[in-house]
Amino acid sequence: ASLQRADTLTLGSITLHSIPLTVTGSVPEDGDGIFGGSLLRDYAITLDFVDNTMTIARGHGAMHLAMANTTVAATPLHFYNSHLFVSTHAQGRRVWAMLDTGAYTDIFSLNLTHDLSSDTARSDWREGSYEERIGIGDSAMQIDYCVTPKKLNIAFDGSSPPATLTQDGLIGQSSIDHQISPSFDFEIGMILGVPVLSQHNRVTIDYPHRLLTLEDPK
Repeated sequence: ASLQRADTLTLGSITLHSIPLTVTGSVPEDGDGIFGGSLLRDYAITLDFVDNTMTIARGHGAMHLAMANTTVAATPLHFYNSHLFVSTHAQGRRVWAMLDTGAYTDIFSLNLTHDLSSDTARSDWREGSYEERIGIGDSAMQIDYCVTPKKLNIAFDGSSPPATLTQDGLIGQSSIDHQISPSFDFEIGMILGVPVLSQHNRVTIDYPHRLLTLEDPK
């Protein structure tokens, strides 16, 4: 990997200048690159899963504008080391979740998956290992996994009105336990991606106000 700089980057009607880039051969096969918190931390980003659009607004004046006849739940966002986190509760225990809009599967830590699924039949679990690259530019490593039929409701802490999400089956990976969590000073229980976010009509990740809003019809 090498460090480069782009003079400009245009997203819709917004043009960013002097953008630092990491050039590497390990990017998703269906895309040309990845951008996220380090680039968009001054913006409020609204993902509309009905109209398949993304709206970007800049600065502390970029307030979330709800559509008519919708219910909006807002929960605090924590921005740490260029990553987004939300505090949740799952089956009576507090769990820190990393928010990753590039994740196409919701992943739990392997230890948490075992604990939450202890009331399901072990014969219904699928366990194994495989090799995967974790992060851009990292070498592939062995990852242990566990898939269980556990159904789970996840409640966002501090949300008003209360907001919950539903998981129909859990996927646990040892990469969260052994690679991702150790790089922070707290334990991460899950990575929430597109499957969870798309349960709602519109989702706004508001970096300036540190809020995640979930919008649905009344």
